[in-house]
Amino acid sequence: MAIRKGPLFAACCLAAGICVGVAGAQIVATVQRSILATGAFEVSPGTTAAFFITIEGPRAASPVSVVMEIVDRTGVVVAFRETRMQAGQTAVLETPHVGVLHGRARIVESTLQILSGRRVAGSVEVKNTLTGEIRPSCTIYDPVPAGGGRN
Repeated sequence: MAIRKGPLFAACCLAAGICVGVAGAQIVATVQRSILATGAFEVSPGTTAAFFITIEGPRAASPVSVVMEIVDRTGVVVAFRETRMQAGQTAVLETPHVGVLHGRARIVESTLQILSGRRVAGSVEVKNTLTGEIRPSCTIYDPVPAGGGRN
């Protein structure tokens, strides 16, 4: 009696493909994106703005990708920075652009483990270039996950 191996082989390949697909979906699901946005702040002639982002959390965690932008009231990006950051690090983006501006940052972490306790904090300072006086403008915590979430 001959054993037909074709259908059995096809069923095994199908099962293996489903397992690989499910594993791939789980890996993609662990890519987390967060958005952090400041309120409006004004930069007048003779001042500069500095937008700070700090990553807080376990130092053993993998680095995150951060894209920082300062945008004017018409939506034009007037300053841009892209960097990778570890927990405990702070990045700064500065601009002398005059006008009413706001900052925004996209934080992307792509890890194979769920990392609890990671937070992002941000702030904006406006500095008078003549006197050196620094005026804190706003402080931001708790990024909103892309697609919605709490504020």
